[in-house]
Amino acid sequence: MTIDLKHRSFLTLVDYSPAEIRYLLDLSTELKA
Repeated sequence: MTIDLKHRSFLTLVDYSPAEIRYLLDLSTELKA
C-alpha cells in the first residue's frame, strides 16, 4: 500500500488514518537512525 501525504497539512491526528500515522512514525524512526 502506498501512502501519499503530499499537499496535506498535519493539523490533528483525526485527519489521518491509522496506516498513515504508522507510516509517519516509521519514517521518523528511520530518519532519526
